[in-house]
Amino acid sequence: MDRLSWRNLARIYALLLLLAAAMMAAPPHSFAALALLLVVLYTWVRPAAARLNVVFSVAAVFLAPLVSMPLFRYASDAGPALQIMGSVTALPLLYLLDCSLRERARQAKFMAVKKDGRYISPDGKALFTAIFVMVLVSLSLGEVTLLATTAVLGLYLGIALAQAALAIPRLSLGVDTVWKRIVAGSVLNLSLPVSKRGTAPMLVRIDPGQLWNQVRPEQFVLDGDSVELALTIVPLLAGPARPNLRASVLGPRGLVQVDQTLEPVDLHVIPRAKYARWLAMKYLGHTGAGSSATALSLLHATSSPRRGIEYYESRHYQPGDQQRNIDWKHTMKLLRLIVKQFIQAGEQTAVIAVNLAVSDAEEADKLAFNLITASLTLAEENIPTALVAYNHREVKLSIPLSPPTEVLEQTLSLVKDIVLAPCDQRYLEAPDIHRLRLNMARLRKASSGPAQRLYNLLDFEYRALEKAARNHPATTALSLATERIQPPALIVMISQFNHDAEALLVIGERLNRRHFTSIRLESPR
Repeated sequence: MDRLSWRNLARIYALLLLLAAAMMAAPPHSFAALALLLVVLYTWVRPAAARLNVVFSVAAVFLAPLVSMPLFRYASDAGPALQIMGSVTALPLLYLLDCSLRERARQAKFMAVKKDGRYISPDGKALFTAIFVMVLVSLSLGEVTLLATTAVLGLYLGIALAQAALAIPRLSLGVDTVWKRIVAGSVLNLSLPVSKRGTAPMLVRIDPGQLWNQVRPEQFVLDGDSVELALTIVPLLAGPARPNLRASVLGPRGLVQVDQTLEPVDLHVIPRAKYARWLAMKYLGHTGAGSSATALSLLHATSSPRRGIEYYESRHYQPGDQQRNIDWKHTMKLLRLIVKQFIQAGEQTAVIAVNLAVSDAEEADKLAFNLITASLTLAEENIPTALVAYNHREVKLSIPLSPPTEVLEQTLSLVKDIVLAPCDQRYLEAPDIHRLRLNMARLRKASSGPAQRLYNLLDFEYRALEKAARNHPATTALSLATERIQPPALIVMISQFNHDAEALLVIGERLNRRHFTSIRLESPR
């Protein structure tokens, strides 16, 4: 017979035993037998939660021999031997308890354990506590049957614990450590085979340990010899070389929990700046004089603006624009004169503006990576570039429009000037200067009192932003970089946007009005 059939037979046995006790025993044994009969019947028809099934099964094991004692003829005159034999009636009910514990083990919660080792689970502790209480009760009442039943249940739990100790060793899971090299901040996806070293089915939960680790699935039943886990690692620069996975294992009855530390990966984490520097040095090693000559020719070509052949952008009409450049389709759609702007092939120039002030080593690594890779990208596209650098106190470097390879070489030495500076943490989102100006323009036309008061508040905010940005090193640096460059040009702002957030917003909005295109490279926090 399968397990379900044996369980049904055990339930039928319990129902018949309790029904006979309810009919033949005298009160209060008959009342107790009837109540226990209804509970067993109810849980069979409508299955309860696994925890309640365990409680009901334990109650049936303890109470069934007591309520069935009147069925034994001459039990009171035969001495304690027959009373001890009454505990034999609880043996078939132990199978119901075993099934309930197995169901409970699939839904049990794991204990929070900090050290590796084997521990008794909360359910196991509760069962042993119940046995201890019943021993005290049986001794105080002088019930030999209850004491014998408690001994039978204790023997069952002892055998179950011994079986779990043999079937689930202290190192119940096996994993092979692989060696991987990865750049900090990159994503590493691994298929992690985990093998079972025990003989019994196990309920396993995997805790990633660090916030930059993810494992799927986190909880599973290990019936076979092994299982494949999907491990995703995004290592930080300061992270450990061997990320730990905390594995918790429960036995088939949930009485024993084994905690184990897994080290599936031996990581060699390369700093972002080191990797970017390697790419830049490799590029410079393969770059000859031809690229510099081409960049110099492009630099000379951008000194005098003229109409190009490549479409750049559309903008509002300004006095002096040629009529042939009017974009009539967008003009009819927007009901305003829109003109197309063209540039020569290779006419685009760029400015790199970098804020050298960071708050920790992690931000310094990200900043150096962004600076070198941005300069490397412009060098590969052969775009003439200007470079300005500043910190929270002053402008550190200002290089006019130069060949991109020279700028790339300069950025490699500039990363040494990155400084750690105390910066206030930002809690509010930075203001939108363009929207602020639009709202002020709308409120300026309104004549109502509330509108004017709101305008005064927005005007006060705008003036405060301009005042803060007026003498800021970021404003000075970008002014020096763009005073000799004709738009259109690309402004690449590389910053953590700490002390210079407001200044970059103000100067960026001004540069956009002058037809410079600004983009921001901000490392995620």
